[in-house]
Amino acid sequence: MRKLFSSLGLFYQRDAFRERGGGAIGLVAGRGDFPCVLARALRERGYSPVVVAVEREDDDTTLRDLGEAYHKVGLEDGSRIIGILEEHRVKDLLLAGKVDKKRILSSSFKGDALSEEVVESTQAKGDDRILRNMAWILRIRGFRFLSPSDFLPECVTPQGVLSRRKPSSEERGDLDFGLRVARVLGRLDIGQTVVVRKGAVVALEALEGTDETILRAGRLTQGSVVVKLAKPQQDLRLDMPVAGPETVVACRESGARLLALHALKSLMLHKEEMIRLSDEAHIALVGITA
Repeated sequence: MRKLFSSLGLFYQRDAFRERGGGAIGLVAGRGDFPCVLARALRERGYSPVVVAVEREDDDTTLRDLGEAYHKVGLEDGSRIIGILEEHRVKDLLLAGKVDKKRILSSSFKGDALSEEVVESTQAKGDDRILRNMAWILRIRGFRFLSPSDFLPECVTPQGVLSRRKPSSEERGDLDFGLRVARVLGRLDIGQTVVVRKGAVVALEALEGTDETILRAGRLTQGSVVVKLAKPQQDLRLDMPVAGPETVVACRESGARLLALHALKSLMLHKEEMIRLSDEAHIALVGITA
């Protein structure tokens, strides 16, 4: 039965949704700038975002102002999220922003029926498995997931060299190696980011996230190549890889020489600023296919 509902969730009626025009959309917002960028894009396209902020900062005035409604909840408040969405008669959902993975491990999720159901239905608690189980539970309750890239087409990572500086032959060799490692890392549902140098793995992303992985690698070596790749099984509606100016800054501070992002399967927030920062730091910025 679960496989049936998961398959049904893939038949997202994209054209029909676009023809329908504006309306209320639920935006489940984690930390970072991504939810604000997405909420602004929704507003510009005539949609009314009902924001459910999961553990965001208390002074979240920008996102509050962009939302038709704004509700702050904790990571353990799964049932309350559904209640808020049903109260606003929202059926279409977007997910954006970071959730502290360490909190998922440290929280018991006891006392909330939905949160317990998500965690208990996940035997191997990888990022992708938790997200898929959460989506399955919400889908059978009548919610539909939309892709952030449909509302942010200008942020989709293009293919090719985006910076003035092109990768050297040595960096291209490390890039090819990093791609192979990233594919294996993704299949194991561990992380999206790999840092390599001269054919050696310097750092792999785990709980800490992309930027911290890059900074950790900088404490070990300089001149590395960073590869951020969507997992092969990843549902891009639920967890599309995202990079922003802070990722380029992390590369600059760690001494990385190349940042490769998954073309067409990742988002670049504030793309022009990312390119400008890359050029100033002489970092090669490229969009690659897997």
